[in-house]
Amino acid sequence: MSRAVLAIVALLSLVASTPARAGSWSLGAQLGWMAIQSGEGSYTTTVLAMPSSALSYQPGLRLGFGDARHTREACFEGGMLMIDEAGSLVTIAIGSFGYQHVFMREAAWNPLANVWAGFVNEGGEERSGISPSLGAGLGVRHVVHEDRGALRFEVRYDYLKAGGPFERPKLATVGFRFGFDLWL
Repeated sequence: MSRAVLAIVALLSLVASTPARAGSWSLGAQLGWMAIQSGEGSYTTTVLAMPSSALSYQPGLRLGFGDARHTREACFEGGMLMIDEAGSLVTIAIGSFGYQHVFMREAAWNPLANVWAGFVNEGGEERSGISPSLGAGLGVRHVVHEDRGALRFEVRYDYLKAGGPFERPKLATVGFRFGFDLWL
């Protein structure tokens, strides 16, 4: 069984182990500031993205499913960028599955931790490739008026394995992420 399938099964079992209550969906977007360093250490790129962008290997859209107060939540984060100019096409698509746990759920500001595993598919017209990615974050969230959603502030570390059709080096990203999730 592949590692991706094992990770998905593990995440789903974490959500399934919550107490027997109705689940709730969430939909969110995020923006971020990050420093991206190449594996060779030869350069660092600083990015401010509103919303977060596939161009910086960061997802901009978040879909989650968790318990009623979203203290345990499995989520899918994704994004895509396609540039077609004069017959030359470049695409970057990213996706990840993750788990977020919120501590001290009755406080006004709740500490949170999250982990995720995903992929980046980048390519052109003639070739493309998929690289695995991993990440983790620590932060806080604030539930907004009458439990309609939450604001999130996170410090993140993300790792992207070298590869792709453009021979991209491995990348390590450290950054801040701000997001808003609407609870449906």
